[in-house]
Amino acid sequence: MVKAVASNGNVDDAQRHMLHNVAAQKGLSDQQIQVMLDAAQHKQLQAPDPRTPAQVQQWLGAMISAALIDNGQLTDPELRLFNGVGFNYGMEPYDVRVLINREKDLIYKTAVGALRQKQQAADMAASTPSRN
Repeated sequence: MVKAVASNGNVDDAQRHMLHNVAAQKGLSDQQIQVMLDAAQHKQLQAPDPRTPAQVQQWLGAMISAALIDNGQLTDPELRLFNGVGFNYGMEPYDVRVLINREKDLIYKTAVGALRQKQQAADMAASTPSRN
């Protein structure tokens, strides 16, 4: 992911923020991400590229999900990045849009499920008689 973001030699604030979100989810520090970014910008980052269409979709989907995590919207630079990365792997903008919609749907369903679980736990706690 770092390699793809840094591929054009310029990492903007939105891309950097997205990388830091993913890093936090994976337990990486800001310093580790910076080291990887520096290496990628100097073409020294050794990272495997996805080899199959399924791997490309999974990889790009993870990038999209990380970008959506803050407010559910993508910035224009993020969208350009995803379309560019997709293009590099044979995807059309339509294919990237489908991935974006899939990730949005997954985030929404996950949030709804979490809210339901929280409500069920609250309902169970309220219905359990207290033992005085």
